[in-house]
Amino acid sequence: MISGSARRGSLLDFAVRIGYAPDMDVIDILEERVMHMLNRLKALEEENAALKTVAQQENASLKEALEQERQNKNAVLSRVDQLLKKLQEPAI
Repeated sequence: MISGSARRGSLLDFAVRIGYAPDMDVIDILEERVMHMLNRLKALEEENAALKTVAQQENASLKEALEQERQNKNAVLSRVDQLLKKLQEPAI
């Protein structure tokens, strides 16, 4: 378990890293840290939403391409079947 003084030290270290004076009140430091995390969370949520949209668009595009390939395959199989039937017909 981290002692109170160790926690305060790490908070003060954080404060110094982000440009705050070491004599800043711990509550102010915590408030700024929480605000920073909330802003980061919001940014990540927005990025996630944008990535979901892109993924859905790509998925729709791939589904279309897959359906087109299935139709092409079925057309080729139909033509092959017709040719095989012609080969099996007796020659006149």
